Amino acid sequence: MSRLVAAAAAVAFAAATLPPSRVHAADYPVKTVRFVIGFSAGGGTDIAGRILAQRLTEDQKQTFIVENRLGASGIIGADFVAKSPPDGYTIFIGSPTTHSVVPQLMPNPPYHPLRDFSGVSELVYSPMLMVVHPSVPVKNVKELIQLAKARPGDLTYGSGGIGATPHMAGELFKLATGVKMLHIPYKGEAPAVIDLVAGQITLVFANVPVALPHARAGRLRGIAMTSRQRMKAAPDFPTVAESGVPDFEAGTWFGMFAPRATPPATVAKLSADCRTALNARPVEDKLAEMGYVVVASNPADFTRRMESEYAKWGKVIKLAGITMQ
Repeated sequence: MSRLVAAAAAVAFAAATLPPSRVHAADYPVKTVRFVIGFSAGGGTDIAGRILAQRLTEDQKQTFIVENRLGASGIIGADFVAKSPPDGYTIFIGSPTTHSVVPQLMPNPPYHPLRDFSGVSELVYSPMLMVVHPSVPVKNVKELIQLAKARPGDLTYGSGGIGATPHMAGELFKLATGVKMLHIPYKGEAPAVIDLVAGQITLVFANVPVALPHARAGRLRGIAMTSRQRMKAAPDFPTVAESGVPDFEAGTWFGMFAPRATPPATVAKLSADCRTALNARPVEDKLAEMGYVVVASNPADFTRRMESEYAKWGKVIKLAGITMQ
């Protein structure tokens, strides 16, 4: 009996000396997890977040919910999470907009993307589809460039806000082709696409899951993909690069972030759970059909990706002279 007591005491001592993250990570989550999204429902970030939340709810037998906190090109939602308790229960689903671009446009950003968050995982990647209203007399990139040069400043392109990835894709396109187009920022990607369908603006570089249904239904005309290669989900659309703009590439990654002080073991557990969820065949097939490419990276790889993207878009911001207005 004394041996059993001694063994139990040894186990208790070992558990007591482990960091809290090691003790509790295996039990995570034990209550509802909030995925905060800084953009409107129906946008690319929201779609990916909801698909993942539903699968995690099924896998983990615990509730994962999506909460949309809009404003300032996603900054309000990101800042809310950065300042939330670092316990793994308030998580941000971000993109280049919130973690590579907008903070570099602000003189005093409320958070630093690389210092105030722990990267959990790059979840999925989505190129963009350049779409125009059917009334616009162009069917390819070459004709669009010709039209823009014939009518400098007359063409308008919408995005989910200043610094949003579709905005940056437009700026990159302008730099690469020398055309002049007017940027119209919206409070989310979905409202921009709705206005495009209504004929209020000329074009949008829209995330594929948002744009593709409209293009397939004939409500919008797809011109080209912003990826380096054609997409398996929509092989009929050429890339911008093969359409005469060499080396053009712009896409949106959707990633998961926790407040910086979140225990590493909790971050690792959530990252592993996301990989399992995203690689499940029904989930991966559904995402692929919508135009997403599953990445499901680990925290270390995602951190390197964040650093690279931050540097890349910082250069574009400087060349294009983009500022928050």
